[in-house]
Amino acid sequence: MEERNIAVNVLDRIVCIRLDVNIWSGQKKLTAQDLGLAPDQIPPEELAALGRKRICDPQALAVFRKLKERGERLLRANGVRFLDGYAVPANSMARINEQLDDLGREFKEARTEFVADYDNAVESWIARHPDWTEQLRRAIEPVERVAGSLNWRRHCFQVVHPGAGTDPGLAEEVGGLGGQLLREIAQEAKETFDDSYKDKEEVTRRALRPLHRMYQKMLSLNFLEPKVRPFLDLMIGVIKAADGQPGRIAGQELRELQSLLLLLMEPGKIMAGEFPVFRVHDARPAKAKAVKPQLLPLDSPEEPDVPDEADGAEEAPVPAAEPLAGLSAPPVWF
Repeated sequence: MEERNIAVNVLDRIVCIRLDVNIWSGQKKLTAQDLGLAPDQIPPEELAALGRKRICDPQALAVFRKLKERGERLLRANGVRFLDGYAVPANSMARINEQLDDLGREFKEARTEFVADYDNAVESWIARHPDWTEQLRRAIEPVERVAGSLNWRRHCFQVVHPGAGTDPGLAEEVGGLGGQLLREIAQEAKETFDDSYKDKEEVTRRALRPLHRMYQKMLSLNFLEPKVRPFLDLMIGVIKAADGQPGRIAGQELRELQSLLLLLMEPGKIMAGEFPVFRVHDARPAKAKAVKPQLLPLDSPEEPDVPDEADGAEEAPVPAAEPLAGLSAPPVWF
């Protein structure tokens, strides 16, 4: 009964959003006839396949793939994988749906433009490959079919626990959402560390953006796993300490960010409340004896620094979210 109550409480606070986007591939199956071969000159299908031929410039379809990626990124940033979609906080549903619908309108506008220019795009592609004119013309799809293969749909629904009895399967799915949240954060932390922080001696403020995203996601979904709450206080303290540095982020602040990412890769330590990698942020009056900062055991090899991708003018810092309401003030880190 307790397991069911936990599931019901969580289900009351989440809504599922599923994004279904269909994009025409712009390809058709490559045939023996296309290659001027007899059927007995190619291996059987169970042994090998000839592959595909492009009948339209892939760049003409890139806009649809980018919009789909933006929609999926929006859902990943605000929710966790659940059933056939993403579980997002119920109080964020309207905002997320509005953003998805904006992307959907862009998708439909792009489809209208693509369909209107479809014949020209195909003819241009054929002109670029004159030796394959006959094969490409045989493969041209009617514009109506192409238009029907470009669709953007989003579905929003709420899962309700059965009113009578128990559903162990659903309870197990709901009970695993906290772990799923931490696994997704761990994966993003690894990608962020490898792409922006590994072996670096300094980073631009742009490198804080993924950490802000991870914090916001954990903050909004912390009810899935309440054990992460003490860690959120620690996390925002480290981010703010780095965010308050002028210019590029280096030295102790950078090492703490690197250590924070390494810790995010280990959900077990977060769950256990093991945060042994940070120096003390001394909040005492200036006249008090300062605590000597301790270098962090990152064990990273000494290599020449590689500049960040974005080496231009510094951007305005992304505002940091405030700690959880009801939690204690940020503690003294250790």
